[in-house]
Amino acid sequence: MRNYIKLIRPINIAIIIAVVCLMQCCIINPIMARYNVSFDNFWLIFTLEMVATVTIAASGYVINDYFDTKIDEINRPSKVIVGHGVTRAQAATYFQTLLIIGNIAGIALAILLKNITLVFIYAGVSGLLWFYSSSYKRQLLLGNFMIALCTFLCVFLVGYIANKALFLKYQENITLLPEFEKDLTTLFLGGAIPCIYMWTIGFALFAFQLTLMREMVKDIEDIEGDREMECRTMPIVWGETTSKIIITVISAITIALVGFFTAVICGWTGVSPIFLIPFENDNTTLSFSVILAVFLLFFIGQLWMAHCKSGFASASMTLKITMVLGLCYSIVFNILI
Repeated sequence: MRNYIKLIRPINIAIIIAVVCLMQCCIINPIMARYNVSFDNFWLIFTLEMVATVTIAASGYVINDYFDTKIDEINRPSKVIVGHGVTRAQAATYFQTLLIIGNIAGIALAILLKNITLVFIYAGVSGLLWFYSSSYKRQLLLGNFMIALCTFLCVFLVGYIANKALFLKYQENITLLPEFEKDLTTLFLGGAIPCIYMWTIGFALFAFQLTLMREMVKDIEDIEGDREMECRTMPIVWGETTSKIIITVISAITIALVGFFTAVICGWTGVSPIFLIPFENDNTTLSFSVILAVFLLFFIGQLWMAHCKSGFASASMTLKITMVLGLCYSIVFNILI
């Protein structure tokens, strides 16, 4: 049983659960409370969403270890489970079971919300995780973007599902509620609350960029085993220095976007944040942004000083901490709103 738990990366799964809970409880619920709306079957919808997200993500970790046994025996031999604590046949069955549970939950959620798109999204993510592990992760940049996209969807889907549940309950009549006349009367898009989309997209984009960088750093860390297996990852094709430059540029873009987002929601740009709930001259938001910028700058320093596996592993851990810290801003949002 212990090996089965290790296969699904319990720490990563715990982070996924925390992220979904933070988005729902600290972003979406407060926004709905602000506008005095709610959706029916909340706990059933939330439970199905959590089961689908967690089990499909867990299946991705299992199938990744299934296909990466030879690479992992070179890069991290002490952590290889498939073929040692768990047979390949058992791992395959484990993957299939998790995937089936996740997609059944996704189908049930789609039926409940009368939204067929969710079936294709969950099936599509399942397919992405399979193809990523079997071949795409060995291709230049493709695997990195696929994992980053899955992370983006993990966050964004919480807002998407909430808006679809609201639309199911209120239909277009939601725009007639007096609560929305204050600032969103003309900004409703197909029964969706724009600020739910924009806040979840903001967090999802942040998670996307941090995940993309982390995947690129892991490619540098795992270059020895990847080269042995004839993979075409970025450091193998373009070299370590070029890879560091690209990662640094993405880090700089992330810092710039965090700064811009902070300026907008604090009202410093002179432009009305139409789809956001502004917090005028909010020092807490500014402090959070400064802390994130410091962590990212520290990461850049770690990246350029790293010349061995342990150095890149430390840089990768800094990115994970930064991502978790950034997502925790949702708690601040819940307090400020």
